[in-house]
Amino acid sequence: MEAGDSVSVTFDWRRDEHARVAHFLFRDLQRTGKWQLFRWGGWVLNGIILGGLVLALLISPQDLTWILLPWLAIVVVWWSLQMGLGARLQARRVARLDPVTRAPITHVVDEDGFHVKGSGVTVDLTWDVIHRVQEIADFLLYYYTARHAYWTPKRAFPSRAQISRARGYIREGAGTKATLLDDEPIR
Repeated sequence: MEAGDSVSVTFDWRRDEHARVAHFLFRDLQRTGKWQLFRWGGWVLNGIILGGLVLALLISPQDLTWILLPWLAIVVVWWSLQMGLGARLQARRVARLDPVTRAPITHVVDEDGFHVKGSGVTVDLTWDVIHRVQEIADFLLYYYTARHAYWTPKRAFPSRAQISRARGYIREGAGTKATLLDDEPIR
């Protein structure tokens, strides 16, 4: 890469994309350590609750149904979180409260790191403070902690050549902290 060169993309924030990334981060978090145990424990608890509901309805529907309704509510909440309702609600809240979402956002990748410019905010992350970079089907995720990431939608890149250049900067700067898909088609 040439000195002083960079890849810059500007895009409008979209609530559906925020929800997809938030859901991905939630699911990614559940694949690690204690969160994985929490996830599997939740599935077991849900199975027990559903089994109890079925048994209660078979044995004495009038008496036990009202007792088990709160447990059914727990099952419904668990499933809705697993299916992304929490991520959609978070995206809705961000759209309502964060003024940065109302103006175009610019992301820049260069030899120094990853930079964000938006309405009233500028963030500069050097490669040494970036926790990791991950490319998924529609986004580039720049983790600034183990659980939180800035995301760039691939739709913002004008061409495959631009995303390949961005990958080059990421490979060079993030090194082994980067997981890239390489030359996958942009959606």
